[in-house]
Amino acid sequence: MDPEKIKLVVRKNFDESIQTYDEFEKTHALFRTLARHLSEFCDIGEKMAVLDVGCGTGASTFYLSEIAYRVVGIDMSEGMLSIAQMNRMPNTEFFMGDAEKLSEYLHDIFDAILYNASIFLIPSPQKTLEEARDILKKGGVCGASYLLGLFSSHTDIIEESRKSGFAQDGSFVSPQNIKDAFRGVFGGYEEERVKIPVEMREAEEFYSIQAQSASLFPKRRYEERLLLVRNLFSHIREEYGEMELDWNLLKAYC
Repeated sequence: MDPEKIKLVVRKNFDESIQTYDEFEKTHALFRTLARHLSEFCDIGEKMAVLDVGCGTGASTFYLSEIAYRVVGIDMSEGMLSIAQMNRMPNTEFFMGDAEKLSEYLHDIFDAILYNASIFLIPSPQKTLEEARDILKKGGVCGASYLLGLFSSHTDIIEESRKSGFAQDGSFVSPQNIKDAFRGVFGGYEEERVKIPVEMREAEEFYSIQAQSASLFPKRRYEERLLLVRNLFSHIREEYGEMELDWNLLKAYC
């Protein structure tokens, strides 16, 4: 698929996800929790200027604003940014822009650049990391988190559901693509796996968000995807018990 078309699809999905995404985050604080894990992994401190790439409604930006002196959020969804702007804090700024063209919008040098649950939505991880490197100070850190899957007792529930026909793969970028990009741009990376326990209802609500449901059932209308997600979780309830959302964290230094 053409990269520019991918960006249009991603933007549309997130513009349509504003309400469900915001309500989900207010209820479960999943992305704030993930931002905490990523910031600790990357040693974000109070004297740092941080760029939050793919900031959405600002969940990670506002968490980072509590521990860093300045945080800039950038996203391609005007709708998502409208929520972030309404809740803007004194030490936060927001820009609408393409993650593969960061240096066109931002001319400051940052101590840290983070991709919290966003890098797997960018068609070329290599391009955005090259842009990040160009506006990252010497010795600065670049970090990212990306979803590995929904697990129960070491079983990848979503992958098993794909094998049995209950879900499909709508990913644009694979975990290996992301690792290869970090290695290509920074020469290597450190990684850590984070497991966030979730209740069945929370997991279903997560995958019911318009943007997230597209990763399971691509090229379908949202109403159809929502019915398929409900069907999927009816199956999951019969097969699995306690579960967790597993995320991988990567970091590299400039």
